[in-house]
Amino acid sequence: MSRPIVTFLTDFSTRDEYVGAMKGAVLTRCRDATLVDITHEIEPGQVTRGALALAAAVGHFPVGTIHVAVVDPGVGSARNALVIDCADYVLVGPDNGLLMLARTPEANAYVLDRSEHFAGDVSATFHGRDVFAPIAGRIAAGATPAELGSRVPLDSLVAVDLPKPQVTQTGLVGEVMYADHFGNLVTNLSRDDIGALGGTVAVTIAETDIGPLRRTYADAAVGVLIALIGSNDRLEVALVGGSAGNHLSGRAAPGAQVRVERCAG
Repeated sequence: MSRPIVTFLTDFSTRDEYVGAMKGAVLTRCRDATLVDITHEIEPGQVTRGALALAAAVGHFPVGTIHVAVVDPGVGSARNALVIDCADYVLVGPDNGLLMLARTPEANAYVLDRSEHFAGDVSATFHGRDVFAPIAGRIAAGATPAELGSRVPLDSLVAVDLPKPQVTQTGLVGEVMYADHFGNLVTNLSRDDIGALGGTVAVTIAETDIGPLRRTYADAAVGVLIALIGSNDRLEVALVGGSAGNHLSGRAAPGAQVRVERCAG
């Protein structure tokens, strides 16, 4: 058998001991596990950002991977803890929308039994170490999701609230969702959204004209703002050789308007 893979996505950063403690909790239950960091740099408490990052990553791992995601501002509250079995992979984390963009439509969801998994020395402020990582370790060691909780309908789980593009007579109106490490501004407009418009389109962000879509970051001179479809299949605005977020300053914070218009002719 190949070694089980367990990934981690959190808002903990790696400055403190939190990530290491979670890994130790997995290895205590499955020494053979291969541990992989997706990211620990989600902005604190930003569940939607974490959900987007998790959804972008899960499809690139081998079948059978167990993904532990913890962006959990409600830790210690009455919110549920979940295991979602997506057949090809398993998601473990809080019921706050974090797992919902990464799950498959046919997934089976299980709520962990509080009397079993939240008893004893479980910290009220660190369920990543004391609940989610141990569950992932047990699954890596051979436990099935169905053994760990009670099945619940997917539509009973907390959903993540993604902004939806608006259709206009001339195109689409969307918004900036976040800036990545490079300062690229990622929007809620997908490749399919823009493709449905047909033909050539022009992009405007925060009243700044960006022009037509480009294919790569190198398709314009240094210092020029461009729009393109990024690796996550979403429209993004980038500054060649720099940070679009810094260049546009406060005009392109999350929520800033992005317009995509059909070009005449």
